[in-house]
Amino acid sequence: MLVCCVRDLLSFPCLNFDRYYGVLMAYSSLLDFLTEQKPRFVDTLVRTRVLPLYETSIPQPYLITSANWVLGELASCLSDGMSADIYSSLVKALTMSDIRGVSCYPVRVTAAAAIAQLVENEYMPPEWLPLLQVVCHRIGDEEEDNSIYFQLLSTMVEAGNEKIAPHIPDIVCLLVREISKKLPLDLEPWPQMVEQGFASLAVMAQCWEDSASEENEQDGSSQLWRSGQATMMRAFSDLLQHAWLRSALRMLKIDKSSISSHACQSALRSDRTSISSETFSFKRSSISVIPCKMKPSNVEQSSTHDAGGTEKATSGS
Repeated sequence: MLVCCVRDLLSFPCLNFDRYYGVLMAYSSLLDFLTEQKPRFVDTLVRTRVLPLYETSIPQPYLITSANWVLGELASCLSDGMSADIYSSLVKALTMSDIRGVSCYPVRVTAAAAIAQLVENEYMPPEWLPLLQVVCHRIGDEEEDNSIYFQLLSTMVEAGNEKIAPHIPDIVCLLVREISKKLPLDLEPWPQMVEQGFASLAVMAQCWEDSASEENEQDGSSQLWRSGQATMMRAFSDLLQHAWLRSALRMLKIDKSSISSHACQSALRSDRTSISSETFSFKRSSISVIPCKMKPSNVEQSSTHDAGGTEKATSGS
């Protein structure tokens, strides 16, 4: 029964995209069965029913998203002869632009995930450089989340190792430029993109160290290795200096803010003291001019001063 279903799927014509989405979902439900088949069987299915989706004149994002996922799941049972066609299709999906206002971000993300699965299953691309160039270009896209591409780049470097090592200095310089653009003024916590970027740089530095074998020390390639090492050291130094300067600038702004706040508080205290002093002086002067109330008396006293300065008092009724 299961074999008949698979035969029907292989011969099902691609006339309706909605129905074909169901076909891809059926493939996903048969993955356990497909992985048990001979590579030639799976190659035929992929070549005739999956890869043609990447060549349509009007790409269907939701179909290609599902196709990416199917290719990633079939990584363990694909033959090496299909490598070039499969990676070419996935690279096309990785660079797919939005179509008529429809976001193709899911297409790009699933393509990156599929490539990572293929590489992790030791299903390597025929050439690394074109794939590296595409991934680095996607990292430079400021309008998109770059975390998935940093993860893919780390996976590729760990898997490719000595084949990717010659390209590492150039990639490091590119990553340093992109990470520097994303460094925030407040470095705690770092954005996910910055964290993934530093993690990728660490993987590349380790890969570069591993490439320094005894053979490199004995032949002319040692000079090339030292040149690449110097390039990477300058790039790392520039990035760390940039991060430190941004942190120092933030601390300087905090210090200025605290100084300004302290000055304002001192001014307020001074104003309050001045106001209190003026109020107290006003109260004292007010008290001094209040007339004293005297008891009425029938006796009127008057005093006159003579020329000699003596005082005479008279009283009358």
